[in-house]
Amino acid sequence: MLLLLLLLPPLAACKRNWKFDSAGGKKQAKALVSGGVCEVIGSTADPARTNTPTSNDCGDCMADMTVMCRSISGNGGGLLCIDHTNRQFAEYMRLRIGDQVSFEYSEQPVQDICGDGAYVTIKQVVPNGGNKSNPSQSSRNNTNSATPMVASTAQLSNDNAQRTLNKWIGDRGSVSLKGIREVPQENVATAELYFGSFRRGGGGEIGRGDSYEGPATAVFVHYNDGRWILRTITFGDLRETTFHPDIEVR
Repeated sequence: MLLLLLLLPPLAACKRNWKFDSAGGKKQAKALVSGGVCEVIGSTADPARTNTPTSNDCGDCMADMTVMCRSISGNGGGLLCIDHTNRQFAEYMRLRIGDQVSFEYSEQPVQDICGDGAYVTIKQVVPNGGNKSNPSQSSRNNTNSATPMVASTAQLSNDNAQRTLNKWIGDRGSVSLKGIREVPQENVATAELYFGSFRRGGGGEIGRGDSYEGPATAVFVHYNDGRWILRTITFGDLRETTFHPDIEVR
């Protein structure tokens, strides 16, 4: 038994290299780009989302967010599964239903996991009813929408992050915050967590089982009105069980 355990790869390695479908991702990316301009018809980052496919629909990973796109020409489209390691993660988080997006093909993956989404980059965005923009711009023309920000004096602290986690878990168990790492260029922060106990059930989780004890990762997203939102919590299990709390940090 000890020999078997020594031969097994570390859990973190299993998580980040879980069935990365490069062939399928490249095929999907080429079809998406050849279809021309796409209209966003669903996004898990859009508060107005309706029937948007979730990470459960990403065949080779558990993504941090998903975007459903339909070609204006009717010749393409599909589901993009976006991981927080994607260099344009903040741009994907800004997309809203009705936006029109042009993509470029990338021969090299732009994120660590999820083939569907790893081989395209956003070239241009036309917000719903707005003007053309590109990923180098820091904000959208629609100032009423809550979008991730490039710079802000608002602070995410260990204390208010822990309070948000406590609010989410309620009486289902206990979770402790180990540390936070902000990534300003992506308008996100990742946090290392440890669940002393957790009873599954409800809460929009993806995965099965009765309870969990162990490490986890949380992703917080920063918006241009100064808010921090607890976007996802991903367990360190082989299924990468993922929750989408969408709770504001206070």
